[in-house]
Amino acid sequence: MKDIIIGLIIFILILGLILFYPKEELNKEIKLFFPIYEKLTEEKAIDLAMKYDLLIMHSINKDKISIIKKTNPNIILLEYKSFFLCDGIDTADTTIEGYNQAKNNWFTTNNNEKINDNAAKSNCYLLNIKNKEVINYVKKQYLKEVKEDGFDGLFLDAVSLEPIGNYATALDQFKNNQDWQKELLIYLETIYKDFQKENKLFILNLVEIETIENYGNFAEEGQAIPQLFFISDGGLDEIYLMGKWQDNLIFYRNPKKALEIQEFASKNNKFFLAYSQIETCQKKDIEYVLTKYKTIINNKSYLNPTCSAHHTYNIAVNNYEKIKEFI
Repeated sequence: MKDIIIGLIIFILILGLILFYPKEELNKEIKLFFPIYEKLTEEKAIDLAMKYDLLIMHSINKDKISIIKKTNPNIILLEYKSFFLCDGIDTADTTIEGYNQAKNNWFTTNNNEKINDNAAKSNCYLLNIKNKEVINYVKKQYLKEVKEDGFDGLFLDAVSLEPIGNYATALDQFKNNQDWQKELLIYLETIYKDFQKENKLFILNLVEIETIENYGNFAEEGQAIPQLFFISDGGLDEIYLMGKWQDNLIFYRNPKKALEIQEFASKNNKFFLAYSQIETCQKKDIEYVLTKYKTIINNKSYLNPTCSAHHTYNIAVNNYEKIKEFI
């Protein structure tokens, strides 16, 4: 009789947990995102809408937004734009318009020479982010293009946190990286405020966050992530747990900072886009990333455990097929 009573009590407790414990805690949904930078057919757009929860796209696919939204009304679509201002015809429209009307003092220089995005070997140049004319133009133009193209918000790529060392040996307009960082926070916050007024998302690619030398004293104010996340809707970690060097060597990142950033985003209701460069998609690596990722996720967390750091439709499908059995 005693055993029956104990068993009944245990049954009631378990039933109570099932009925009243938040379902999201029992089965945390993993949302997937993918940056797709090639022109899509309607069929491909529908397919990606069925597979992913968030897409980062160039404006060359703005004509596919309506069919994507019809297929998946809950999907988030971000328009890709570069932090740099680019010269020439850009078939993918990765930059805002305005280079031809830019004045010389619109650009940050080194020995009076414009500084280009050497990582992309492009004709894209670093703006002078403390120039008031630049700030006024850029904040309006980013928002104008996002609204006209019909996206839910902006994905700002290649945000430069530490230009001295990454792009130049010195800056004519800034004393040092800390001086640049102080102006950067003002620059980004100004853009963010305008996006908030229009209910549009403003998300940053913070690829440099892993290598920044003064992470704990960013802009001489404290840790970088709280400051950057409070003036945006969140950010993307491009080497979440795993990355690939330019010589194609895969490395495992110390998870401490990545998980701290993820936890901060979760606690402060910010978007966190985890881009993990698993590359070969070995089972052990997929399970490693998923195990870590699932410890701290909320409804604004998105994962891209990429098997190849390229942004085509075929790679998007291959990624999904490799990952879906694990989630």
